[in-house]
Amino acid sequence: MSRARAEIAGIACAAMVPAVALSFLQLADDTSTTPTFESFLVLAVLVYAVALMIVVAIRYSLVSLLDRFGWANAVTSLLAGGLVGALAVQVFAYPASMPFKIMLVYAGIGMVSGLMFWWVRLCFEE
Repeated sequence: MSRARAEIAGIACAAMVPAVALSFLQLADDTSTTPTFESFLVLAVLVYAVALMIVVAIRYSLVSLLDRFGWANAVTSLLAGGLVGALAVQVFAYPASMPFKIMLVYAGIGMVSGLMFWWVRLCFEE
């Protein structure tokens, strides 16, 4: 698979991580209704659409910049993912600020997403 296709596959997989994690966390936290598989899927698709836009707009640009300097590796993907996750939750929460432990959860999800991007790109690149 070419590098461009490997990056597209990495973007698609990286956006799935926050979609699944945030949908699960939202349904687990909601005590007003009984979570169903259908509600999980609907929420995951909606979150995937938002996460895909974030991954394409921010992370892809960041990885391109890191590639230019030869710094794209697992550690920088992990750090970039954490940074994007923490910043994204602050943008969506504006003008209020998120508690630090919530920001850490989103940063952790972003880190896993960044690592997923790097791993998929590495595995499928020729």
